[in-house]
Amino acid sequence: MPDYTQTLVLLRDAKELISTPDRWVQGTSYIPMKAGVPGRHCMVGAICKAAKPEVNERDFGAVYSLASFFLERSTETPHISVWNDTPGRTHAEVMAAFDKAIEIAQTAAGFQRG
Repeated sequence: MPDYTQTLVLLRDAKELISTPDRWVQGTSYIPMKAGVPGRHCMVGAICKAAKPEVNERDFGAVYSLASFFLERSTETPHISVWNDTPGRTHAEVMAAFDKAIEIAQTAAGFQRG
């Protein structure tokens, strides 16, 4: 069974990675850091990056899938990468999607504990 609490932490950490517009990107999952300028991530890239130090390899697939599921519910789309890359998508919309996904994960974590 996936760990909802671990997924909640992952969503919060991923959101933090792209917390400012200059750290978010469209059209690619990641742009590396250059000359001290932080790297940039799309929503999927941020989830993957946030998972690396926190999620062991065995659990990565389940936690990644659950985080993606919560973001898909929050954006009402089956493909968060397509949603992220939609022309005209704003950083504010991405942050709102993470906020809603975090709310969904908090509810799920509460049910898992209860």
